[in-house]
Amino acid sequence: MEFEQTIVNVRRWEIYFRNGKRASEAGNFAEAEDQFNQALNEAAKFGEGDPRLANIHNSLADAYGKDNKPDLAEPHYRRVIDIWESALGPDYSGLVDVLENYGKILKALNRESDAKEALDRAAAIQENVQKMQHMDGRQR
Repeated sequence: MEFEQTIVNVRRWEIYFRNGKRASEAGNFAEAEDQFNQALNEAAKFGEGDPRLANIHNSLADAYGKDNKPDLAEPHYRRVIDIWESALGPDYSGLVDVLENYGKILKALNRESDAKEALDRAAAIQENVQKMQHMDGRQR
């Protein structure tokens, strides 16, 4: 029975997530936010380390940002950063885009110092990624 419930939760998450993506792409941010919040409720059942949780927080933050709601976007970007750092490490390349978006949101909230810190960190991770790619290219 537990396995069947998990499948139901995954299917619900997928439907809400897809509907949220479609609504966001169409510029219907209120609908996207609603669908993503429902997907978030389903993803929370998968456990803290589940990548779907980070994905939905990221999509929800993006929708709030596009809908000019930086105060609602900020905690979701923070959550994505926390999840990915914990699961994938502080230098995970996927953090670059999230940190850049987070920095923009912090600027919109007039948190210039925090925004600079996030943007500087994104740039440092990007620089490290490029160095590693360069080193990999030289070793071949």
